[in-house]
Amino acid sequence: MKIELAPIRPLNHPARRTGYVFLKFDKEIYLSENSAASIFVHCPIEIGIFLINGSNRESLDWITCNSMNSRFGLYGSPDTGTLCKYSKVSLATDYSDSIPYIEGVLKIIIENTLSSGQTIDKVVFPMTDNSLYYEDSKTIIDGIKITLKKRAVVHIVDVKTIAVETDWTKSPTWEDTTVGTSVEMELD
Repeated sequence: MKIELAPIRPLNHPARRTGYVFLKFDKEIYLSENSAASIFVHCPIEIGIFLINGSNRESLDWITCNSMNSRFGLYGSPDTGTLCKYSKVSLATDYSDSIPYIEGVLKIIIENTLSSGQTIDKVVFPMTDNSLYYEDSKTIIDGIKITLKKRAVVHIVDVKTIAVETDWTKSPTWEDTTVGTSVEMELD
């Protein structure tokens, strides 16, 4: 038997209440009409403690190394909004820019298919669709693609998970994944 410490999704501290993450960027991202951009952002992580017996992995516990910034946020109205794990995040330079044991790096591709320029300063998505990968104390997270588009008369944002191609070790997990790999939110 062995014990493994591995980065896990930031959904457990102070209590597991949601599978969604609300990332508020410290800088606004502007995209002109019919354009696209790729950015890297820091994304909070937690540390999972797993008991390994042969090919079986059993979750023992989890911890956060950044409990002062572990909070919830509500996206939407108080009566119908989505409860999310909230974090104000900064831009990262690339995948190697993760902060050991505190934040991994998430690549976000933003595509504006609208006929006008748009500013993005946040994203809400189901984190249970994203796998984490680690090498030593560095962590990367499956990316997301944000598409700004128009449906009927409403501007919406479509968010989909994009798998990372890496030879880093995939973190174990015990959370269920969501049924779909896409979420829509209204454009502010």
